[in-house]
Amino acid sequence: MEPWECPPVPPDYWKDLKNRKKYFDWLGKKLKFRNAEDWHKNLSTKTLKDNFGNGLLSNYYGGSKFRVLEELFPNHHINPWKFPPVPRNFWQDKKEPLKVFALVRKKTQFSK
Repeated sequence: MEPWECPPVPPDYWKDLKNRKKYFDWLGKKLKFRNAEDWHKNLSTKTLKDNFGNGLLSNYYGGSKFRVLEELFPNHHINPWKFPPVPRNFWQDKKEPLKVFALVRKKTQFSK
């Protein structure tokens, strides 16, 4: 039995990257996630809550599923706007809204 299956976890348990990775490895195996796309499409607050990860999400990642994915898959492009709340000051960078508009235009085949 893993520590998160009998909450609460020991103090500072989630501060150790090894423990966070161990949890997400366990969760990925349990949910049969095979790659970053599976995580991107299927990770939800409910999934984490139902699998003893609510405290980790809220206390370590500030409720941001984007931050979870960013840590798990640092070399994979993650669309932060799909995982509200987006990181603080995300929309301040003028490039970010332009990326969203370009993606919407491409998906809807909207032209000038």
